[in-house]
Amino acid sequence: MGEVDPVKDFYDSEVQQYTAVEEYAGPFNSAYYMGSGFDRTPAETLEAQVLHADHDPEAVGFLERQGYHAVQEDITEYNPEKVFELIILSHLPTQNPPLVMENLETDGTVICRNRNKAREINEVTSLNLQAVYEGSQELVEQENFETSENTEMYLFQ
Repeated sequence: MGEVDPVKDFYDSEVQQYTAVEEYAGPFNSAYYMGSGFDRTPAETLEAQVLHADHDPEAVGFLERQGYHAVQEDITEYNPEKVFELIILSHLPTQNPPLVMENLETDGTVICRNRNKAREINEVTSLNLQAVYEGSQELVEQENFETSENTEMYLFQ
């Protein structure tokens, strides 16, 4: 494979979303980015120390070369030796659930960018959906899981 284009791995459109989450529920000291791929956006946007985990050795190598803390692990089995204030779920396998509750501090926050995984979190954990980020460019408090097709991010606590 060719060299990764560092520009595509920083998503300008998501900076405002992560900033809104940090204003709403942060600040965060620690974050665990499950299924990060090559994405370094949260590490450059949030004040937190971010642990990136992904199964792709190229993505992990890229992040390490850029100076980020990254591990090559299966997020459905990997359990770091600490818990985190914020967990970010992005590029996730669809078959097995990631270890969310095992790695989340009490009263922690979870950001999910995948509608199906967000529904699963809503159904199988004690976390409650607090807000969603939609095309409206702002975080909107939410009392139930009725969201639109424009939902880009789900925030649970």
